[in-house]
Amino acid sequence: MSHSTAILLFSHSSSVEERLKWSIGNQYDLSVSNHLIKRAEQLCKQSGLDYFRSDESTQVGETFGHKIAHAISEIFARGYQHLIVVGNDCPELRVSDLRKCDKKLQQGAQVLGPDRRGGVYLLGLQSATFDADVFANLSWQQPQLHSQLSVLFQDAHSLRSLSDLNSIAELRDQISCISGFRIWSVLRAALTAISGLGSVFLFWTSAGGSHITYRRGPPVLS
Repeated sequence: MSHSTAILLFSHSSSVEERLKWSIGNQYDLSVSNHLIKRAEQLCKQSGLDYFRSDESTQVGETFGHKIAHAISEIFARGYQHLIVVGNDCPELRVSDLRKCDKKLQQGAQVLGPDRRGGVYLLGLQSATFDADVFANLSWQQPQLHSQLSVLFQDAHSLRSLSDLNSIAELRDQISCISGFRIWSVLRAALTAISGLGSVFLFWTSAGGSHITYRRGPPVLS
């Protein structure tokens, strides 16, 4: 452990992501999920912090809340004092957001990154005040989540509000906002391919798993 802060990337594997988010009938292409996950991992690496991946292969718990609470508890048990939790579905997220979150955590604050539909795209947590039971029973994947977290962490520092991707309709709405990112061309191609479909809802993590693996590496951006 080289830092007091770690990052938890809480996400499906690319194969599960494609089936849930980007399937076209019975057909799906792993390239979209691979790019989104790869970009999220690269942001974690560029932050300079230790980071861990959690996917459906070893997750523990029956509900989303129990799964994410267990994954967080496992990392705090390694001795980290602070933890940043992110998914792979926020193309607007930048390394500067992770570093700002780390700075606020080092100052003793909890941190919330609000999304534009009532949830969060990022959580910055202190091990000293983390209660797994309370955390597990929050209204995960519901529009009141940010409000509940704001009550739980009344002095939390709020990062800028960003959009995450939870439906094809949201991708259509956001495509212009993320046009400055390299991931844009991949998402634009995906949107073109699925433009004839109705709304397909995306879930940050609704399948089972929490495969915790230690990841470090040099900063790379494709």
